[in-house]
Amino acid sequence: GEPEKRIAAWYTNPNLMHAWLLGHVGQATGDAELIAAGERRVHQIMERFERFGDIDEYNSPTYDGIDLFALALWAVHPPTPTYERSGEAVLAHLGARISALYHRQLGAMCGPYIRAYGLDLQRYVSLAGIWLHIIGESPTSILPATLDQDTVHVHDLYFLPVMLRLAPGVTDHLTLQGVTAPRQHVQRIGDACAESRLGHDLAVGWEYGRRHDASLDQYVPFTAHLGTDGETSSIGIMVPGETAWIDVRQVDDLSFELRAGGKLGRVGVRVVVGSTAAVAADRVSFGPCDISFDQRADGVTETTTAIGIEIHMTWAADEITGRIAVHST
Repeated sequence: GEPEKRIAAWYTNPNLMHAWLLGHVGQATGDAELIAAGERRVHQIMERFERFGDIDEYNSPTYDGIDLFALALWAVHPPTPTYERSGEAVLAHLGARISALYHRQLGAMCGPYIRAYGLDLQRYVSLAGIWLHIIGESPTSILPATLDQDTVHVHDLYFLPVMLRLAPGVTDHLTLQGVTAPRQHVQRIGDACAESRLGHDLAVGWEYGRRHDASLDQYVPFTAHLGTDGETSSIGIMVPGETAWIDVRQVDDLSFELRAGGKLGRVGVRVVVGSTAAVAADRVSFGPCDISFDQRADGVTETTTAIGIEIHMTWAADEITGRIAVHST
């Protein structure tokens, strides 16, 4: 019943699921039109994957998890041979990237995130966290300690039984590896460039060049997960409603320039931290991370949520510039 063109070509997770459903129902009912529609969607997804070298919906603790689920359906229960070949190819790539960006000592997925419900895997249920648990990671590292009706995204636990059924198609592509030497990952998708850096005590990710408006409130163009004294601290930059885009570019080692463009003469940033930060009108300091701005904000609010403390800073300007400094131990 899904209209053929309602799901945008870049919207990865529903495209992957819908492609399989079309082919599966087509094969079950002998409907050649449904089979052909499913294969057209597979070819569209693969064309974009081959053009960019990854999926459009890049690096999301929740949506990477549903992508692995859908691709496992392609590979384990393929409606046609096209699904099996394509599913294995994309599974291998996503599995390698997720494995490279997961920092086992910190229990963190390195950013930046195209979409995320939070920064800390122990504060909400993510499908990536469930996959990591299936392949052997302790739930204390990658899932909330308390699971009840108030846990953010607790309903994603409903996926566990079917993910276990599909696990043989996924687990060979995921590995748990400690960060014993520095590693980096760079991904370009169109005009956007995402970079990730992992060291023994940090996982820092940043992105620039992305211009989009879908689920912009879930976009995290900068994240830092930092380990000190056996504890992990997380900080991220997110996008408030008055802001159209945020770019973060590396300046030198662990120093970055932040630029944000606004709408209708106002611009803002949301700084999300795991616990109390030192906040002023032109600065946020959180553990070994400092974020400073060239001008003082005329609005600063702090809100405590289930995923951390959100500091919302706003300016009467079309664009603001700031600096991020991460001090590794």
